[in-house]
Amino acid sequence: MRYGVVVEELAVEVMAQLPTDEARQEVMALVEVARIDLVRDPGSVEEIREALRYRRDGGSAIRSLTSHRQPVHELISVMRVSNGIAWIGAHSAADKAAAQPGMLGGISLTCARDLDADEFLIALGADPDELAARTPYKDLAVPVGRPGKPSPRVNPVMYGTCGDWVYVLEDWGMATWATGYRTVESMRPAPDEEIVCVTMNSWSPPQRLIHAPGDGRAWQAEFGEGAGADSALDAALHAAGAVFPSIGEVGEAAVVAYYEEHGPRLPVAVFTAVGNYCGLSIDQEAVQAGDPPAVLIPMV
Repeated sequence: MRYGVVVEELAVEVMAQLPTDEARQEVMALVEVARIDLVRDPGSVEEIREALRYRRDGGSAIRSLTSHRQPVHELISVMRVSNGIAWIGAHSAADKAAAQPGMLGGISLTCARDLDADEFLIALGADPDELAARTPYKDLAVPVGRPGKPSPRVNPVMYGTCGDWVYVLEDWGMATWATGYRTVESMRPAPDEEIVCVTMNSWSPPQRLIHAPGDGRAWQAEFGEGAGADSALDAALHAAGAVFPSIGEVGEAAVVAYYEEHGPRLPVAVFTAVGNYCGLSIDQEAVQAGDPPAVLIPMV
């Protein structure tokens, strides 16, 4: 949808350039206005960018955005975009296509800030020699089990970098980091390492978002839950419509009804929020074609 593309394009462009959590929260507040309120021309990237300049210069960006009221509909919708990562959420329920050279359905994402890509992949269990080959995903040879012998417990993953982040894509049902960060020494987040993980948990629902903010700890939440007060990631989740009402707020019946009505858009909202927070952009066509480099990662 046009409106969703505008907000996502703006967020990816701006968030990647912001130096602090405070700055990211300020931008996400403006994105929230464009998402749930009213703007003069929801299809105008230039208008929203102008509003950002007003906010930066001390003016009222929100007043600029809402001075002429026109509703914004269906911001979080199933859309296909090359910039951003909302497309991953849009295809989260699709089955893995065996004949496809790359990935599309059921992708889990792990991304780490300011870490060397090779070091992060080796921490996940990648072989350094295989990693050095930089083999495209579509050309990666995956071992298969032989009669009478156990099947090799490895999965092919794609990887790449965007801005300060290295990212890993997996479509085998879960994110490897999510399965091992509590028990595997090399995967445990260090005090100076920020990691964001969206794991589909196909074999062990529900889907979860895990965040290691860089203090040596990690928290996790189910899709639809927030990321904690005063967190830039939490602001991004709220701005994308990825935080649903809780039983404590509205009661069980209302929560069930809300999830039945809005649940299908939740994966798109979560991936939109993570993409906005990280300033992450991953090309859908390249991933589908299997062009990014790949490596085998052992199951934990």
